[in-house]
Amino acid sequence: MALNAKDIVTEITLELDREEIPINDFKKAVDEFLGLVKEVTKASFPAKDPSAWLVKVYPGSAGIGVLRKPGAFTNEEVSIVHNNMNNGLVLLEKGERHKFFTDKAVEHSRRLGSLFMDSKVPSKVRIWGKRESPPLDMTRTISAKATFLFIKVPHADVLE
Repeated sequence: MALNAKDIVTEITLELDREEIPINDFKKAVDEFLGLVKEVTKASFPAKDPSAWLVKVYPGSAGIGVLRKPGAFTNEEVSIVHNNMNNGLVLLEKGERHKFFTDKAVEHSRRLGSLFMDSKVPSKVRIWGKRESPPLDMTRTISAKATFLFIKVPHADVLE
């Protein structure tokens, strides 16, 4: 069941629009989404704790969002992290890297874009930012462009 935009209350939300999700794919999706949030937060605000987010699970769907912990981030800082993530994904789909997208952020994006690649079941993976902006589809294009960035330019930032 797809998320309804009017129900989204979290700053950044992952939606997995699929009837049934294999356990390993679900775990991978959550790990990559939270890793991406932490990487963009760390790159945007190095002095802040990148794990200072709370997770909200939406009922009746595979929607997982993050909210800031009380006192951890200002409204402006949350907006900056959201915008950096959104702009980074848009640029990545064009084969370009946002300045706040570390190698790890690019890799998390690549992995999210490749979820369900082998499946014959229609599936959508989207990243939402509150209600005011449309969701970004995490597509195979993002995965391919992210892979191309790693082939094109060698990086010293080793993934964990």
